[in-house]
Amino acid sequence: EGSIFDRGFLSGYNAWTWAVVVNSALNGLAISAILKYADNIARIFAHAASMVLTMLISIALFDEVMTPQVVIAVVVVGTSTLQYNLKPEHLF
Repeated sequence: EGSIFDRGFLSGYNAWTWAVVVNSALNGLAISAILKYADNIARIFAHAASMVLTMLISIALFDEVMTPQVVIAVVVVGTSTLQYNLKPEHLF
């Protein structure tokens, strides 16, 4: 087995490990771009939308069950994003 000094820091990395590393790096770059060109609220909405999209993809790919909580989450994220981005005169 040997130490990390003998085997090297990246020994044991496989394709899945590299996929996680690259995904995390791209996620960091995306968040920095969002914060550079938008505000923190936009980042929160993007994060919430990505969670909803991930759940919907999980339902399609892995035969997950669509629960009432998922429906409520989709409605809440959608309406809050719409309310945040509409001009005040269009709300009522």
